[in-house]
Amino acid sequence: MTSATPSDPLAAVVDAWRLRARHQAAVRLAERRLGRALLAAERAGADLRRLPTALLVDDHAQCAADQQRTIDAAAQRPRSDREGRELVDVVDGYAAGALSRAEAIELLARWPYRTPGDDEAQGLTDSFAVVDAAADAGMLSRDDVAEIRRRRAAGSLRPS
Repeated sequence: MTSATPSDPLAAVVDAWRLRARHQAAVRLAERRLGRALLAAERAGADLRRLPTALLVDDHAQCAADQQRTIDAAAQRPRSDREGRELVDVVDGYAAGALSRAEAIELLARWPYRTPGDDEAQGLTDSFAVVDAAADAGMLSRDDVAEIRRRRAAGSLRPS
């Protein structure tokens, strides 16, 4: 991240935008984790009424659980790595600072992306378009994307 100086107000805007993107990525990660945990507790038969009242009435918590139910009900779940992370978790993890550049590049270079001929319902959540969209949003740099593509090409993997 660049350090803005008073003489460079545009750099200050870019810095603030990047900071906001990092924080939003961290919130998305936390909400997906909360949704997965709530759904797992529900499926395990846990008495959710024992949770703190603030959590039970939290609209974000309920929305996160509902989104996870929708994903689980889909004909084909998004692909995940050995740790259960989905592609968006890797991108958001990097943007939020939870993953180093080296970790994110390695994971994204080896990711089993779906190609346009795969299940169309998951086309956007599991395709290389997620990486391109993350670059457009400032969550990945163009250098990051170029390195991911270079590594995929070197490993004979299709970037789709």
